[in-house]
Amino acid sequence: MASKNRYKEPRVCECGYTTSFFSAWSVHKKRCSLLLGIQKDELVEQIKQQLADTKEQLADTKEQLAAKDEQIKELIQVAKKPRTVNNTTTTNNKYVVEQHINVFGKESIEHI
Repeated sequence: MASKNRYKEPRVCECGYTTSFFSAWSVHKKRCSLLLGIQKDELVEQIKQQLADTKEQLADTKEQLAAKDEQIKELIQVAKKPRTVNNTTTTNNKYVVEQHINVFGKESIEHI
């Protein structure tokens, strides 16, 4: 009858270590230089791939930000032009609407 803390078949490491106990195998996996070397190589490859993906995303984000900046400049130019509003109810009233857009930090403080 097998014990609850043992594997059915013994575990064999690439370095030659053999055990049937869960705890001994767990400790060995954490300390075996051969296994750690393999894991480090895999981890380095994963990190390199993630770094390449992040650089690609950053380049895409920079392009999107540049396009948005251009759109904002165009919208500011359009908003600065005065518009004429015609109200034709009972009388012909003509209003000129001017919008003043201030850049953040240069707001008007005349009302204070």
